[in-house]
Amino acid sequence: MATMELNNLKYSLMEELMSIDNKETLNQIKTYFEQLKNKSQNESESMFKEELLGADTFRPNGVTGINLMPVC
Repeated sequence: MATMELNNLKYSLMEELMSIDNKETLNQIKTYFEQLKNKSQNESESMFKEELLGADTFRPNGVTGINLMPVC
């Protein structure tokens, strides 16, 4: 997304937030934003680890993508 489009979206969201006058609703939105932020950070960390170590390293059965056996 282009920088200008991204900034327009941000300002649009800020305008929407500024129009809300209910404290409970604002607290719910804040909590939801925090959850999204944490989820995004976790996904980014996971993607980084996969890129760094290889996707096979994170198989649920514990099998790693690293072959420790010498090639004869």
